[in-house]
Amino acid sequence: MQGSLPPKTGLSKEEYEDALKKLSDAIGWAMELSVTNQSNVPQQHQDRAKQTFDNLLNLRSNLSKDAYLYSADIRGPEDYLIGFNFKNYRGFAVELVTHLYQISPKRLAQYVYHECVPEKGIVSERDDHRVVYNEIQSAVFGEDEVAALKEICGNL
Repeated sequence: MQGSLPPKTGLSKEEYEDALKKLSDAIGWAMELSVTNQSNVPQQHQDRAKQTFDNLLNLRSNLSKDAYLYSADIRGPEDYLIGFNFKNYRGFAVELVTHLYQISPKRLAQYVYHECVPEKGIVSERDDHRVVYNEIQSAVFGEDEVAALKEICGNL
């Protein structure tokens, strides 16, 4: 999908704060796993992994300002918006935040991590884009976790 940012969700104050709490927990997990597993990241992706960690740190510091919560927009297998990384915003589909957190805060951590991986320099072809993310995320979270998240997102 391309175009303007999706409309923000109309969450109540309590729902919004709950979603931010879940994201904050997930950021903590993502940062911990990033540090623990940094040596597993392929050399060609080390700089991107470091920038991802910095993006996680910035997101945690500015969570209420930079987390953009919206409703997932799914039109087809290759036409969907369930997360984005745009300027300082990290977009999260609120349904996915809730669902992944219920499964495991670590699963939500992987989703948050994915949205913090810098896109600059990633090849624009969709398959190459997926390979780069997969190599980084598999190194940090493990191949089984990456496969599990991919299955959940593929079943939306």
